[in-house]
Amino acid sequence: MKKFILATALLIGSAGVAIADNGAGLVGNTVVLKNDVGDISKVYYSSAKSIEVQGPDGHLTQGEWRLLGDKICTTLGDTPENCTAPIRQPAIVGSSGTLKDADEKFIEWTVVAGKGY
Repeated sequence: MKKFILATALLIGSAGVAIADNGAGLVGNTVVLKNDVGDISKVYYSSAKSIEVQGPDGHLTQGEWRLLGDKICTTLGDTPENCTAPIRQPAIVGSSGTLKDADEKFIEWTVVAGKGY
């Protein structure tokens, strides 16, 4: 499960989605992730600094995020900070796509309005 949650930190940059206005497109919204075996995790961007991740088992993990140039960096629990690849397009509700995780397995993602859980 931890690998799946860590993949959330890579979601936005790996998919080519950017943050406009210091992350305004993500704040107050949720990124829903579905891995290759159907497990679903959700990342809620509750503020300009805080995230909450709901893992496939329903467990909630608090974390923080920040912009570092054109990258999003996240810290979840005691996991070291992880940064995305450069981001290029605004994140908006309804955005979706597919990306590969660190193990080359596919993850489907969608940005939904509000707290999606």
